[in-house]
Amino acid sequence: MDSTTIAQRWRWLLQVCRGEFDLLAEWITRRDANLVWSSVVAICVGCGLYGFTLGMWRSPLMGAYVSIKLPLAIFGVVGINGMLNGVLAQLLGTGLGFRQTLMMILASFALFALIVGSVAPVSFFASLNLPGAEAADAGQWHGMVLVFHTGVIAFAGLICNLKLLRLMLQYVPNRRSAVQTFVGWTLGNLLVGAQVFYVCRPFFGDPDLEVEFFRRDALSGNFYYGVLGSAEAATGLGAPVLIFLALLAGLFAVVQLRRIIRELLTDDRL
Repeated sequence: MDSTTIAQRWRWLLQVCRGEFDLLAEWITRRDANLVWSSVVAICVGCGLYGFTLGMWRSPLMGAYVSIKLPLAIFGVVGINGMLNGVLAQLLGTGLGFRQTLMMILASFALFALIVGSVAPVSFFASLNLPGAEAADAGQWHGMVLVFHTGVIAFAGLICNLKLLRLMLQYVPNRRSAVQTFVGWTLGNLLVGAQVFYVCRPFFGDPDLEVEFFRRDALSGNFYYGVLGSAEAATGLGAPVLIFLALLAGLFAVVQLRRIIRELLTDDRL
């Protein structure tokens, strides 16, 4: 790899961090392999470093496992949803081809990786100074670690999705098609991502369970059934009641989503 190629990839990463959408759109329209490789490297390095700090509280071995699994899970979501997102983009009249769709999604996840990677030093030293998994109150500390990392991941996901939306509004001529496609992509990534990460568990390293790369029952059940079981145990309510409440919550979410879409279509700041 020559110095020119390295400089181009570094320049692209800086563009992602600064949100220079004109330059990003230019890169996406060009058939340049540097964009793909820059995104892949950013995801491997950023998610790998953060993944190690994610699991190291449980043990260094768990950290090593998660540093491998987190980038693989991201690539799994991109691979599964890549074709579906490309079809959706064309059906909704965005003018995006499969290559442009892949470039946008990779750029979004690269930004996610840069954000979580930047938090890795803080997470690393926090894990070093917290009581370990052998402590008497390890369960409580595990919950705190879980909440912290959930917040970091949610923040990074929110930022990269907002950047993706702005990039789509910059690139797609039809604003309505851009917003509808973005919503479809986001929902698809959430649904597929939840199951991919469920299969790839553990990530946080429960102190009551042994350290494993994958759970022995990784392919048993699914994310949604697991959430339902956890909700039953936590609330004492039966599955029919919880499903009914989930449907009500889903209906409320759809109503709110329609409102948000209308606001996005009329917001000139984006």
